[in-house]
Amino acid sequence: MQTAGKQVVLEFKRRRKSMFQNFIFSMVLLIASVCIFGLTDQFPTLLGIEHSQWTAIGASQFVSSIFFALMGFQLNRCPKCNLTIAAHSRSSYRKSGDHGHCPHCGIRLY
Repeated sequence: MQTAGKQVVLEFKRRRKSMFQNFIFSMVLLIASVCIFGLTDQFPTLLGIEHSQWTAIGASQFVSSIFFALMGFQLNRCPKCNLTIAAHSRSSYRKSGDHGHCPHCGIRLY
């Protein structure tokens, strides 16, 4: 394999790892926000903080989880052509045929 090809594979692995980390972090934030909404309904003055403040904290965590999920989605791109690797349609999967290569430029990704 050529040096440029190795760099593309390493960059794709780095991006994919970051994508999964962003996804996990966004899920943790989402679960925390749901827990906050559930707890503050049962205990309006939990830890001496009022219900409206807990709602603001939960809402900001929810928005942050969406932000991190979108950031992670943006990392799922080919390092060479910078296009999204997998579109969500069956025709794009049939066209590529090989999921180890970019469906747009054909470079090996892993």
